[in-house]
Amino acid sequence: TSDGTGHAMLFAVSDQAIAAAIPVHERQEALALIHDGDRCQGAVVRDLVTGELRAYLARATVMATGGFGRIWGVSTNAIINEGIGQ
Repeated sequence: TSDGTGHAMLFAVSDQAIAAAIPVHERQEALALIHDGDRCQGAVVRDLVTGELRAYLARATVMATGGFGRIWGVSTNAIINEGIGQ
């Protein structure tokens, strides 16, 4: 955002992930969650750069879908923040 809130949050979370050696997979679009009963075990994703499909298995899955600023007529959010994952 132009007020810097999003950048501050992004850098704080990124720093914590790096410190904890948590892998971060950017520019990925989740197509389906992999689950066994009511427990999520990962996701099938499409790489938005190459188009390649991948399956990630994990003990924990974070859905970081971004904001949804386009629901308002005027917003400081980027035009790509459609809230598709909300």
